Amino acid sequence: MPEPARNRLTNRHEYIIHLAPRTSCYYDLFGYSDALGGNGANPGDVWRINPERNMGAHLAPYPRELVRRAVLLGCPEQVCVSCGTPRQRVVARTRHLDEARPQARRVMELANAAGLTDEHIAAIQATGVSDAGKALKVQNGTGRESKVVQQLAAEAKAVLGGYFREFTFAKRVTTGWID
Repeated sequence: MPEPARNRLTNRHEYIIHLAPRTSCYYDLFGYSDALGGNGANPGDVWRINPERNMGAHLAPYPRELVRRAVLLGCPEQVCVSCGTPRQRVVARTRHLDEARPQARRVMELANAAGLTDEHIAAIQATGVSDAGKALKVQNGTGRESKVVQQLAAEAKAVLGGYFREFTFAKRVTTGWID
């Protein structure tokens, strides 16, 4: 709501407090981001929502978008009929990038022209930018630095140059659900 303050900055946000009964509550951040047109990354905590004022209905109506977002985040599409546990989303990265970005279009052209396979792209995504500078000294033993992965990533990076980093932001998709 607007504030008539003249001796301080006025608030431009209303706060939404998300309370959960336990720390392991259902929270579908990927589904929420995907529904808003994101790439699965965390979209942040600032929502820009049209207030939908309708003076005929009520002076302080809640925007329907506010409710829709809360439901997307915290209400599972399906739950187990026996125990009530929500089904969990299984997400995988793809080789698809946001074609609206010039850098993404360029790296896709280079990758396609060089005939890079899905395995090459997966190797880039597995190593990410962690194979440069200080990160070389802090590999964590997760298996990302296997010889095959290193070789495929090196081949892809030789073709793509600095553009290889674009594939670490590739679109992710839902591949299934865990029962």
